[in-house]
Amino acid sequence: MGQLNPEELEAFLTRVGFGRLACLDADGYPYIVPLLVHYRDGGFYIGARERSAWRAFLQRDGRVCLNLQDGEQRAQVKGNAELIEGPVIGASKLESLWVERAQRDGWLDDPGVQAYYHNIYTHEPMYGFFIRPIKITSWQGGEWAKRYKHADW
Repeated sequence: MGQLNPEELEAFLTRVGFGRLACLDADGYPYIVPLLVHYRDGGFYIGARERSAWRAFLQRDGRVCLNLQDGEQRAQVKGNAELIEGPVIGASKLESLWVERAQRDGWLDDPGVQAYYHNIYTHEPMYGFFIRPIKITSWQGGEWAKRYKHADW
């Protein structure tokens, strides 16, 4: 159990494609949603449909926490979400990033994924956000850190 070193962390953040975003709803309560993430430019690009509740939450208050996991590697990102575009239908910065990611990871080989991308980017207004990290905490392994234990077991 321990932190990822800088090279491991960079590789992990670049590789991981899914996460859980926590934001604050209109009443100030935590709201958590699973989503696709794309790490680049020192932060995370995410997309929200126009009618998603959390899109409005991010526009009202950009304070977020992003939880990422891939196997035994994990990271918790405290940051601020900034609106970079939207509403946009069709060609956008966000779309070009997702196509790049989908091609890199082979997602576009799946006809269902192709149809999903086509429908979203040609019919639905999307908003692009950039999460600028304030703090990233990482760890790996399934063991508990010694500081959490009352005994050595």
